[in-house]
Amino acid sequence: MTPAAPSPALPGTRPQGSRDEREAAARVREMFTRIAPRYDLANHLLSFSLDRLWRRRTARYFRSVLQQSGARVLDLCCGTGDLAFALDRIRSAAIPAGAATPPPAPEHSLGGAGFRFDAKSSSGVSEEARSLGGRSFSSDIKPAPPSRASAPEDNFGCPPIIGSDFVEPMLMRAREKARSGHRAAEFAAADALHLPFPDASFDLVTSAFGFRNLANYELGLREMARVLKPGGQVGILEFSEPGSGPMAALFRFYFRRILPWIGAAISGDREAYAYLPSSVQKFPSPIELTTLLEKTGFADVRASAWNFGSVILHSARRT
Repeated sequence: MTPAAPSPALPGTRPQGSRDEREAAARVREMFTRIAPRYDLANHLLSFSLDRLWRRRTARYFRSVLQQSGARVLDLCCGTGDLAFALDRIRSAAIPAGAATPPPAPEHSLGGAGFRFDAKSSSGVSEEARSLGGRSFSSDIKPAPPSRASAPEDNFGCPPIIGSDFVEPMLMRAREKARSGHRAAEFAAADALHLPFPDASFDLVTSAFGFRNLANYELGLREMARVLKPGGQVGILEFSEPGSGPMAALFRFYFRRILPWIGAAISGDREAYAYLPSSVQKFPSPIELTTLLEKTGFADVRASAWNFGSVILHSARRT
């Protein structure tokens, strides 16, 4: 019996056993729900805390946008909020010394970004809506006129940074970290392939180590372009297969052989940390992602390689 021909390239991530985009998204959500309690610890240990540096570099890269008065920022696939907090620190640095501390924002108010956020309990949402296809996954975010009375803006005239993810346990930890760290960031459950925000809402859209997990990369980029204002910027920080050389070979050995074992020991979830190197290996190369960005409405695409080419920051401007 002749072996089956290899399947064509898929449009997004495909964890083992998933047959289509819906199943792929559901499996990703299940995996990240399981590892949420020890997600931060695993990230910091496995990267030797370099993940913090990479997020800080990403935030500094977009300093010119972040320090514009009134700039609106969305961090997709935000996880526990570390990139959103790094972005907020850069923006906060522009606040004049001696400015009064703003009052804490209501936990479920996105009025500062021109949206009204009506939180719903997971039990009040149908199973179909809570699956990954609908815009009302676990929240209903509707356009609303800005109101100075209800808008939680900082002293630089900026609304809070919005982080979104479709894994509620991750968002719970992000909200706790925002409160304890007094960061101007709010977090809402949303599917990155069906964002509940109006067109042309944001000046900057970012994602750190989450874009790779989308079930359809092209659709994800089109959603990013849709919610960005013309001229707005996008930043995608992701792992990549490193090039040649002894350090690249050493990294591949660590990433494929050592990291899954350590990740499983820390989190208790072998599947999730076996999925990580597999998903990186199948992710589009920097050249392929650049082509896809240009196809989906972006220009001035740049790729900045860090850590021997294993981490890439893709940046671009919406046309």
